Amino acid sequence: KSELYGVELDSVTGAIAKQLHPNVHIEVRGFEEVPYQNDSFDLVLTNVPFGNIRIADKNYDKPYMIHDYFVKHSLDLVRDGGQVSIISSIGTMDKRTDNVLQEIKSNTHFLGGVRLPDTAFKKIAGTRVTTDLLFFQKDQAKNLNEEELVFSGSIPFEEDKRVWINPYFDGKYNTQVLGEYEVRNFNGGTLNVKGVSETLATDIMEVLENVEAPKQIDNSLKAPVFIQEEVDNSIPSRIREDLALYSFGYEGNQIYYRDTHGIRKSSKVDEISYYVDEKGDFKAWDSSLSEHKIDRFVQLHLTDEEALDVYKSEEASKRGKYKGLFKKTVFYESPLSDKDISRIKGMVDLRETYQSLIEIQRHPDYSR
Repeated sequence: KSELYGVELDSVTGAIAKQLHPNVHIEVRGFEEVPYQNDSFDLVLTNVPFGNIRIADKNYDKPYMIHDYFVKHSLDLVRDGGQVSIISSIGTMDKRTDNVLQEIKSNTHFLGGVRLPDTAFKKIAGTRVTTDLLFFQKDQAKNLNEEELVFSGSIPFEEDKRVWINPYFDGKYNTQVLGEYEVRNFNGGTLNVKGVSETLATDIMEVLENVEAPKQIDNSLKAPVFIQEEVDNSIPSRIREDLALYSFGYEGNQIYYRDTHGIRKSSKVDEISYYVDEKGDFKAWDSSLSEHKIDRFVQLHLTDEEALDVYKSEEASKRGKYKGLFKKTVFYESPLSDKDISRIKGMVDLRETYQSLIEIQRHPDYSR
């Protein structure tokens, strides 16, 4: 018996999925917004949305291109021995620089893949794009001396040096490439696979036989699927039970915000800049600051260790009244102003009204 979980960004598609699969735990939000616990799944299957966008996840120290993010995050979510199967753009495998494969190779086995022709999704998506079907397995005890061709780095495509290709998919007669390579004159040269077969489904099943079987890795660790939040009884029960992830709510004039660490009384991120000498001693406030902002910051008695972040320029100013001084910027949590509170409450009310209207429209008798 398996527990199934799903993630869908589109609200309409997500609502349909919930109706069709009532026993599946479906989250209707971005993959990066769901507080899944690392090392908690046995298998992740995903068809990555296509697009050249970056995903910023606070659990990582940099944003990732969407296809790279899905690969990395999915592998983080599976437990040791877990598997990830993903439909991705060919850029995941072929990228010459900043390739996510170099980040995952120390604890990941590549079981195999299939490069699909650009017509594979034409009927259902109305677009022609070359895609890869990739299979990975997490292995925390991987032998680092084990050489895998896929992780050796991309190489120039023999027939056109403008484009690069992962050596796993290289070769004119590579059985894992279901079509013929061509280079299109788009963005300085784009690698494409032109379909040559009318029996794609059968071809896929045949070449999947070349994908390695996963290793047997003993792992009895059963982590909870969701990150456990600490319960703060000072927070009203209505807020604790109903407030969605990455959302604001309020009770009276107290604003609350929920993220993956739990619910907290909300504040805002503010910043202030001033100038210090080479020893770090304060010398002058930035001339753009108001007296009110300076006073509010001073009253916080904030140390660098308590700040959210601190930045100090590497070089001293070379001219003007701050010559010889270093600019220091402190990022910190600041209490919400009455205007901030009023604006957030208004947006929360608008959101809840909108959601109520959607629920009414979903009712079977709505059109009567």
